[in-house]
This record gives sequence, structure tokens and C-alpha cells, in this order.
Amino acid sequence: MITKHGAKTTLLVFAALAAGYVWFHAGTLDLTRLWTDEIRTANAAAAGCPYKAAKYASTADPDGIAYSTVAAIAVKLAGPTETSLRFPALIFGALCIPLLFLTLSRATPAGVSIVAPLALFFSPPLLFISMTARGYSMFVFFALAALLATLRAAESGVSKSRGGLLFVSFAVASLIDLNIWVALPAGAAIVFMKRRNAGDVLRYAAAAFAGLAPALALRLAMPGFAPPAPESPADIDAWRLLVMTYTGAYGGFTPANAALAAASFTLALHGLYHSLRFHRSSLAHIFIWFAFIAFAAVVLSGASTVSLKKIIPLTALLAPFACLIISVSPCAFAASLLRRDMAGVYSITTFLRMAATGFIILFSLVFYVAYTVKCVSQTHFRERENWREPISEIASGAAPGDYLIIKASDSVALDYFMKPADAAKLNIIEVGTPEEASAALRKLPRSWMLSRDRSIRGIKTGRETDWRIRSPFGKRFGGALGDILFFNFDGYFIDSASEFIIASSAPAGTAPDSPLHIRCSPEPGRSCSFKVFLPESDDYSLLLSSPGSDSSFNVSVTFCRESRLLTAGPGEAAVLSGKFRAGSCDVDFSFADPAPSSLSVGLSKKQPL
Repeated sequence: MITKHGAKTTLLVFAALAAGYVWFHAGTLDLTRLWTDEIRTANAAAAGCPYKAAKYASTADPDGIAYSTVAAIAVKLAGPTETSLRFPALIFGALCIPLLFLTLSRATPAGVSIVAPLALFFSPPLLFISMTARGYSMFVFFALAALLATLRAAESGVSKSRGGLLFVSFAVASLIDLNIWVALPAGAAIVFMKRRNAGDVLRYAAAAFAGLAPALALRLAMPGFAPPAPESPADIDAWRLLVMTYTGAYGGFTPANAALAAASFTLALHGLYHSLRFHRSSLAHIFIWFAFIAFAAVVLSGASTVSLKKIIPLTALLAPFACLIISVSPCAFAASLLRRDMAGVYSITTFLRMAATGFIILFSLVFYVAYTVKCVSQTHFRERENWREPISEIASGAAPGDYLIIKASDSVALDYFMKPADAAKLNIIEVGTPEEASAALRKLPRSWMLSRDRSIRGIKTGRETDWRIRSPFGKRFGGALGDILFFNFDGYFIDSASEFIIASSAPAGTAPDSPLHIRCSPEPGRSCSFKVFLPESDDYSLLLSSPGSDSSFNVSVTFCRESRLLTAGPGEAAVLSGKFRAGSCDVDFSFADPAPSSLSVGLSKKQPL
């Protein structure tokens, strides 16, 4: 443990590091644009009034109510910019560094309590949440404050000041993520283990629950507390969720996070071994606390309906614990090395074992530092969700009257990045499921579509059929939280089977789900045409018929540059089939004498999407 005087001096050093953290990263807050959840924060904080921000967020964005209230103050002072919206998050992230030292100085060896906050200073996960206007760093700060209050209560009992800290910490943290409630029984267990006093345990639980209960009541009273999931359910099992949680805690949320998490694996295992073997009594309380948080991240998030953004707050809270475990490894090795007398204690086997262990730790540290630098760089410059580029491309390339299909949950990005004049020339259709998108595309002559890819760093988190329209037509605009898929369909989308009616007027009683009407009179010597979009190279069939016709007729058909003269008659259909390449193609009909009064065209795909 560190002496009282040494702790004050070290705390001042870490406070200076926190100030340097803010100074170094503040100039990079505007290097990336806002992503969908941050845009919700921007909408809530736009008025620059904490009360109005809280009122707006209570219905439109319940998860962001705490941070939006703080961000509104920054917006009032500096205007609605990326920097002002993210600056409070940077402040809370920087304060986590000295707060982690205060916490660990009560429960860990001196070397670990110094090295772990230093590791947190360079931690990509902390930097990511500190550059995100979403309250994640605020959640980590107040959760660590609750842990500190728990340790103080375990040492000296629950006083008014410690009870007040528990109240405020749990209240604010639970407004950001209600899963923090699992820390309450963990804290009660810590107090009981340390003091063996049921009265202190009850006082602790009462103080913590007093902070949790109002937040719970407020969240339950909000109209938007339990809205439909903005993402389609993602079929992900608990094992992959555990891998995602580990990767996020040790690597962060950038494309290089998996490499950094892998580089940390040896250090984490070695540190975990030494923590459990040699520091069992001192680290037990912190292990209990973070074990409950890990349990919440893996189990309470829901293994069948989880998305990456749902586990970011709890995963971010595991980042300080990851720094603690990593720091135990070199500190334990150094302590073991310095305790030995080179003249008489070392045997050849001990020397070889120490040399091998030191080499592995050094090798892991080299990779850890290298990928930390890479992840920090990507955190500064890598877009979280790159909406700006595809929306700019749509604005410049779309013609008046074109259709834009976008998921309803992503419409906030469209409202933020697209100018009102550009949006006015488009027919915007908001959908909730892939099936709704396909149904709309089948009836639209020219359309654009934007959707988020839910594959996260190589781990498929969604059903393979969801939004399944692949290259060479879809462009990918990469981001740390997933790619944005961008499509332009010049023609009616043929994903399974579609039916068109070519006639001078729509059939009587046409329903929304009826065959699509192509307004064109099939007269002798006249041509009627339209475009279709084939999403995949496959076998397609074109079926022609004329319901109600009493004589045979000839039609010259051109389908995707393949021409054919077809004959159809009463009760007889003409068929053109074959394998056609994916892409946009023209369908043209030239009529001879006699011509039918109307023509029914069925177009089907052999293997539906």
C-alpha cells in the first residue's frame, strides 16, 4: 500500500495527467462526425438548456437523459459543435484516471495502483468513450465512484458523506444504464466480507438503493423506456457475446481492437494468475465488483437480442479492470525478480523459468504498445458510422422524384446530414424490417437505400438474410461501429417474383399489394418499356399473358438485351427464360396487329433472396 503522504503526491501527479489528457485530446474531438446515437444527444442538447434537454430526452432518448443534460450546458457556452458535445465526455474520461488510482490505492499493491491508472491513460477503450457524446465515460466515472464509496464503507462504515456518494453515484449511473443495479448486491457482499456487520450492510444497501430507486422510477415513467428495439434481433450466443465483451474491454471499438485484445491476452492471463494466487485478499473486493459487472454485460444484455451499442457502457466499465489485470503481470514479475538474490538463490531451472516468463511478458508488451498506438490513432480519425459520405453522394446523384429507403431508426442521421432542399426532392420511405424494404423496392422505378451492416469486427451478429443485397452493387462506407451499406437501384427490384400490368389505365379496384401498373397503351406499332433491377446473376423467367383476350397476338420482347418474338393467346402464356447477369436492365415490348388491350407480365427469380 502507498503511505498517506505518498498517496497525496501521486494523486496530484495523476490529476496533472488528467489535465494533460484533456489538453492533448481536446483538439481531436471534431475529427470525426457524429453518429446516430450522438445525433440524438445533439437534438436533445440543441436548446442549450439542461431542463429542456432532459425533457426532450425523457421521451425521445431515455438512455441519454443524464449526458444530454450536461451537454446542454456545453452547447450553451460554445454552440452545437462536435467539440462542445463531446467535451463533457472527455472531462469525465480524464477524471476516471485519478479516480481509479484513489480506488486501487485502497486495495492493491503500490506498483499496481500506479501502473494501472497509467495504462488507463493510454487505453483505447477509455479514449473511445471519452470522444463519444453518449455518456459512456460519465457512466464509468460514477460507477468507479460507487466502487470507491463501497470500499470506504467497507473500511470505515457508512457515514453521511459515503452514503451521499453512493446515492449520487448509483442515481446517475443507473440513468445511463440500469444494469448497474447488479453492483448493489456486490457492494453489500464487499461490506459484509470486510466488516462482518449486518447493520453496515443494511445502511449501505439503503443508501445505494435510495440512489437506484428514483432513477428506476423515472425510467419506468418515461414513455420511451421500453420502445421497440431499434435494431432487428441479432442471433448471437453468450460465447460470442463474451468474446465481444473481452475484445471491447481490452481493445476498444476500432478495426484494430481484435489485434490489441489478442496482444493483451497473455498479459491478462498472467496477471489474472498472480491476482488470484498472490493478492487474493487485497483484490478480492474489486474482483467481486467487476465480476458482477461482467455478468451484467454478458447475461443481462440478452444473448438473443443484443447489439454492440447496448453493451458499450458495461464493456467500457470493464476497461479499468482490464488495465488493472494487465498491470498486475509486469508488476508481479518485477517484484518476483527483485526479491531474489542473484548470488545464491537462483538455480538454473529458476533462471530459465524467469527468463522465459520475462521474454513472453516483454514480447506481449511490445505488441500491446504497438497496437495501442494504432488503436489510439484510429480512435482519433476513424468515423464511428460514416453517414456523411453516402448521404452526400445521394444528394448529388439523385434526381427529383427518386425514392430513398432507410430504416426508421436511422432517420436521425438523414435529418442531420442531408440539407432540407436535398431531402425535399426525394420521396423518403422509412421501413423497419428487410421485408418492408424489399416490398417497397419491388414497386419503385428508381430508388436508393441506406442500411447499417450489423457484422461487428468479423463476428456476425445478425441473421444472414437481413438486408442481404451484396456486391458488386452495394458500396461500403466503413466505420468503427459497423459499415454503412449504400445502394442505387435503377429499376424495379426483383428479389423473388413480381407482376406488372401494362395498360392505358389502372384496373378497377387496384389495391396497394396488387400487380404494378405500367401506364402504357399496347397498340400496334407502339413500344412499352420499363426497367428492372436483378440483384443476383440467376435464372429468371418472363411470363406474358393477356387475361380476357379472345385472339392470339405477337409481341417482340427485349429482356436484358435478349430479344425474342413471342406468341400468346386465349388461355396461353408466352415464356422467356434464361440466365441473366445481375444489374439494371430494360424490358421492352413492341406490339403487332392485333394487340391486346392489356398485358400481364410476370417476372420471377429461380432462387429467391
